[in-house]
Amino acid sequence: MAGASSRQLKVSATQSPTRRDALLKEYGEGLNNFRLLTEIRFKLLALLPAATATAAIIRVAFTEDTSAATEIATLALSVFGLLVTLALAAYNQRNDQLYSALVDRAVQIERQLGLFDGYFATRPQDWARVSILGRPLTIGHRGAVGLIYAASASVWLFGAIVSVLQLTTRIIISGPPSARTTTALVAAALVAAGTLTVAGGFALLRAHKARMKRLEAAAHTAVALAVDNGIHRAFTLSEFRTACAELLDNTAPRDDERAPVMQRVRSRGQFHLDLPLESRDRYMPRSPQVLEAVYFVALITDLVPQWVHDRYTGRRT
Repeated sequence: MAGASSRQLKVSATQSPTRRDALLKEYGEGLNNFRLLTEIRFKLLALLPAATATAAIIRVAFTEDTSAATEIATLALSVFGLLVTLALAAYNQRNDQLYSALVDRAVQIERQLGLFDGYFATRPQDWARVSILGRPLTIGHRGAVGLIYAASASVWLFGAIVSVLQLTTRIIISGPPSARTTTALVAAALVAAGTLTVAGGFALLRAHKARMKRLEAAAHTAVALAVDNGIHRAFTLSEFRTACAELLDNTAPRDDERAPVMQRVRSRGQFHLDLPLESRDRYMPRSPQVLEAVYFVALITDLVPQWVHDRYTGRRT
């Protein structure tokens, strides 16, 4: 393990001109994709708050109009806006994964080219931190983006809750609610929307951290078994296949639900092991053994080899 942690996921420092040209072209395309993902992120961040603020203004303008038709229309609009916001947040999460993969690959290429002081290889970490209620908080772009999505979702949720409360009150009292009742309903909806947003955000954050912890442990286990036993012997071990199944899909808790995932692990692993050596070289290196193990696990699980390697070596945990 100590020896493996000192190795870098890279090719030989001496490269052919063809290999170097290929790396430079890939590096350029990676930069283009990096800029594209950044542009998409900022376009979404410009559009979403503007649309949410416009909807909030319209909702306030019709506060005094408590007709059932208005409340039903407002409810439909709010639910639609909430669903779109959640969908965009999920899309942004996927963009973050691709963004991180591009950065990791750019770092790897820079080191392969000997640019140890390249922009991505020396990219600074989030350094700004504040303390809120005695708890340290790192200020980074992902946290800021998440806050914008949470605030937008809270506004749409508020509109939906207000409409539901007013429609329910109308049914109970068989008529439109009074101005005082409407004010109370708006206040209750505001508290409920804020509480649900904060609680949901913390629940998602805890679930994400727990999931990443399980994935990191599974990645380390799978690579360690492949390094210690070789990929052929490791593939026969149930512990190795279980770790790969965890990496491939850890959303199926029951054994009967994990059966299809285990089958995918077996079929993918067997495919690569059955390849002739000259064909297998297109998918993974033969040496050093740690890189062969890393790429074998990555091929089975659809994960980035650099991510798998970093979790095995402990460089990033």
